[in-house]
Amino acid sequence: MKHIVLTLIAILTVMVIPNAQVILQENFEIGNFPPGWSQESNATDGGWKIGTSSSLSSQSWPIADNGSTRIAATNDDACNCNKNQERLISPPVDLRGLPGAVLQVDVFFGKGSYQNFSETATIEVSLDGVSWSTLEDLHGHGGWDTHHVNLSNF
Repeated sequence: MKHIVLTLIAILTVMVIPNAQVILQENFEIGNFPPGWSQESNATDGGWKIGTSSSLSSQSWPIADNGSTRIAATNDDACNCNKNQERLISPPVDLRGLPGAVLQVDVFFGKGSYQNFSETATIEVSLDGVSWSTLEDLHGHGGWDTHHVNLSNF
């Protein structure tokens, strides 16, 4: 597997079940993008940012505290800019020979609507870093939600 794209994450863990061997874990506590992480963005505010829930919140989109010191977030309300091409991209993760791999990610996504447009967020995978396939459409909650995505096919 080349890349896993994540949307608004606080803690990311890729592990192999049943022995719960952790392959990649990230909580963004270093305060900037960890080595190997990148982003795609057309937004005028620079796209994804690392910070605290309160520093990345805005008046109309407050991010609830999840107990972590830092998170990765992108907030179109804060900049009032176009965020429809945002991707936070993890470093490549080689899952060959690791059956039962699962992505666990904590997500805060409200799936709001504004002026007849509804927000969307997905977890995607790319084997070449160019084309992307959706693994899961995020459904939106009023708070933090933990998602588990089966990576066995990769």
